Amino acid sequence: MSTVHRDDIQGLRGIAVLLVVAYHAGMPQLTGGYIGVDVFFVISGFVISGLLLRELLKPHPAPPRLDLRSFYARRMRRLLPAVTVVTAATLAASLLLGSPLEFLTHATSALFTTLYVSNLRFAQAATDYLAESAESDPFLHTWSLGVEEQFYLVWPLVFLLLFRLAPQRGRLLWVAIGCALLGTLSLLASDYLTSYNQPWGFFSPWTRAWEFALGAIGCCMAIVLAQRSNLLSSGLTLGGLAAVLYAAFTFDEHTRFPGTAALVPTLGAFALIIGPALGTGGLVTRVLRSAPLRLCGDLSYSWYLWHWPVLVYARILLPDLAFGGGIVCSILSFALAWLTLVTIENPFRSNRVLPLSPGRSILAGLAATAGTAACAGAVMHVALTELSTPGQIEIRRAREDLSIADGACHLQFRETDQPECRYGAKHGKRTLVLFGDSHARHWFPAFERLAHEHEWTIHTWTKSACPSIDVSTYLKNLGRTYRECATWREAIMDRLRKMHPDLVILANAESYVRDPSADGVDPAKWWAGLERTLASLDREGIPTLILGDTPWPGFDVPRCLSREAWRGHELDTACPFESPARNRPDDDANARRIVQRFMQVTFGPTHDLVCASPPCSPVRDGKVIYRDHSHMTAAFNRMLAEPLAAELAPRLPGLFEGGSVAGVDE
Repeated sequence: MSTVHRDDIQGLRGIAVLLVVAYHAGMPQLTGGYIGVDVFFVISGFVISGLLLRELLKPHPAPPRLDLRSFYARRMRRLLPAVTVVTAATLAASLLLGSPLEFLTHATSALFTTLYVSNLRFAQAATDYLAESAESDPFLHTWSLGVEEQFYLVWPLVFLLLFRLAPQRGRLLWVAIGCALLGTLSLLASDYLTSYNQPWGFFSPWTRAWEFALGAIGCCMAIVLAQRSNLLSSGLTLGGLAAVLYAAFTFDEHTRFPGTAALVPTLGAFALIIGPALGTGGLVTRVLRSAPLRLCGDLSYSWYLWHWPVLVYARILLPDLAFGGGIVCSILSFALAWLTLVTIENPFRSNRVLPLSPGRSILAGLAATAGTAACAGAVMHVALTELSTPGQIEIRRAREDLSIADGACHLQFRETDQPECRYGAKHGKRTLVLFGDSHARHWFPAFERLAHEHEWTIHTWTKSACPSIDVSTYLKNLGRTYRECATWREAIMDRLRKMHPDLVILANAESYVRDPSADGVDPAKWWAGLERTLASLDREGIPTLILGDTPWPGFDVPRCLSREAWRGHELDTACPFESPARNRPDDDANARRIVQRFMQVTFGPTHDLVCASPPCSPVRDGKVIYRDHSHMTAAFNRMLAEPLAAELAPRLPGLFEGGSVAGVDE
């Protein structure tokens, strides 16, 4: 049974790339199309292990050995030409369609892609709540190439070691057992890390290694299995295809993935690979060998490379791009893939364009890598130069303008131990506590300024994506229930009871209140949680101020402003956005209704402080209001100190004039 080239394997590649492309294009029913990448990993494990076995099983006068130089040379000729062309084209498109801020982001991602470590970059970014969203990065899809290249770097050595350690009798069986043991360890790590820190479970090569190992096991089995039963063969391929399609159409972004959930599509791919070793494979194998699927398989590498940047730049030009537009982009990327296959991939892979020995192929590959890295560096230089010009420098500063200088005072996802974080007067007339998530944090500059003016002491206790309201939340960045948030919040509430400050300021983003099926909080549970929190503080006699949330632009403001400035437009009128009385018109009314039940609680609206009348502008008095899609810059928030005091003074007269802090809600 051949393990190197099989028409049905090419067809399986075709299915995998079709799933990924259709998913990214926005096909509504294909909520789990991302599992196509997992199918690719199993195929890679099968094919690469087959290439290694073909060499290891040759008669040798010495212990089994591998020509690693030839192996890596073939990998370079196979992978580098296409990815070099696509990377260069993507950087050129960024210069044409993007902005200096995007140049910098895209060039950095291109550099990581060139070094085949972009998976590590995106894993780190996914666990940073205030990092830029990677969804608009045209190199996001290259994370899987990073994982594959890291596998190619290590696997020949691992496989050679397994082969040499295995006894000669039943050697392939022992190699398969070794792969199974290594794969089990990787699967256990994947399942644990997916529960603890989902982005690293998703992007890490160690948590994906078991999928390649599964392909290697299939390779060993395909060699030793004799054709036994067409019925069993057909059953395996039919079941395998059903498993892959089941995952593609039933999994979604809330599936605990990869972990053990990834067993469904990967075992499906394994069955599709093994089935033909037992017989003809039946109808499914004949379908996989069909010309259209084999063509998609032949184009799968280049199509995968092209499809995502085409979609990203199409969405820059057409922000409301729908599924129909996604299909058009997929067809365009298919055409680019065919052109790349014919003019780049095949000629270089066959060594016709630049006939080189393995050693020189590696040197040429390293030179191409260095050249691509130099291109990325050149674009970074352009970006940094432009971001230093008067029209861009304020925008760049806005991106980096965090509200609290001491990063330790704002806790990240897995942190629960809150430092004291005291600011303002050392022995203030009043003690205030700012308590909430990052939307509490972005109010700190204004309150710190008021604290100095009115001789208050203010503590800032904030945590990323963690509301100060007593509700359970799901954290997409970790792919699980946010347990650390509940632990931190309970500890802060205990500290407040012991401390009994003059005023607690609750401030939170209200993006949690949305469809609970979309990792949000049911509105009824949110308002019930708010009532529990206020009741707990009210019983202790602690005055509380609830700050309403600020308007959400719904897009990355610095990126939009940078693009408009790059095109020569005035910032004062750039990137306007419509905002009703609030992002959710009923939220103020609900908050006021609950506040009225407590004597010690006051509500403070903030919407009009940021946007007095529609359309809202993200720039005021030369200051950029937002550092991303919703968080205010420190510079702008500091400007709001006096307007905020004017808004709060009638509601909390005692805070500014002396006497009881408990105020009235208007």
